[in-house]
Amino acid sequence: MEGFKGVWTALCTPFKDKGVDQASLKTLVRTQLEGGVHGLVVAGTTGESPTMTDKEIHEAFEIVKSEVSGQVPIVIGTGSNSTNKSISATRAAFEWGADGALVVVPYYNKPPQSGLLEHFKSIALSASDLPIILYDVPARTITRLSPETIYELSEVKNIVSIKDATGDIEHGRRLMDKCGDNLTYLTGDDNTLKLFLEAGGDGVISVVSNIAPKETVEFFETYKQGDVHKARSLWDTLEKTIHALNIETNPIPVKTALSLAGVFEADEFRLPMVSLDGERKQKFSQTLKKLGVIK
Repeated sequence: MEGFKGVWTALCTPFKDKGVDQASLKTLVRTQLEGGVHGLVVAGTTGESPTMTDKEIHEAFEIVKSEVSGQVPIVIGTGSNSTNKSISATRAAFEWGADGALVVVPYYNKPPQSGLLEHFKSIALSASDLPIILYDVPARTITRLSPETIYELSEVKNIVSIKDATGDIEHGRRLMDKCGDNLTYLTGDDNTLKLFLEAGGDGVISVVSNIAPKETVEFFETYKQGDVHKARSLWDTLEKTIHALNIETNPIPVKTALSLAGVFEADEFRLPMVSLDGERKQKFSQTLKKLGVIK
């Protein structure tokens, strides 16, 4: 898949004994490659990046890079609410050999659009030719990028894509109309993947593909090949899994699913994320079994 298009998995980070579980991470990557995903994201929100140290992020990247061995590109989440920290993390991603950086809108600070413009420009210009993916997720950051700001940023040479996790399809259409071929367009909201593709989107940075990589890729490729009837049938099935993962804040459900499926050895989260309680976990497991996601 050329460029930032297709199905990209926002990898969960397995933890064990308060560290990165290297064996489980390798298993997860293998399932992704077998499922045919087009790219991987390390240390995104789904990977619990806010609670990972820089050393752990580097460790996770090196494990994924070694396991992938050049088969698909790898992006690292490098954004934060500090421009200087984001610059340092993005430069590190470039030095480590990442294929791109996913940079989130600064959270908590609530900067104006002029501040957002300078924030992303500063990161992009500091990162040599490393491709930058803008990440707009107002449900987690409060502040969001305006179409006008995104257009200005799309004129920066190495800002090449946007992960639009607004869940607003009309907003996505406006971006595509305004920025055209300056960017590729990835939804960050599995729930709206079908609608996003219908609007002209290029793919997804996905949560559900952690546990259903083959099914997510099959839906995407079937849709892009124009087989609308089959794509609709595949979507009806995949959508049920996506809805099942909405029972709690991401990545609690999907990471629990990976543990139940035996991909992850431990069901370990880092505070403030916590495991599902016993009863909810049992009901969740039953739902996944009915859907055929786990055995």
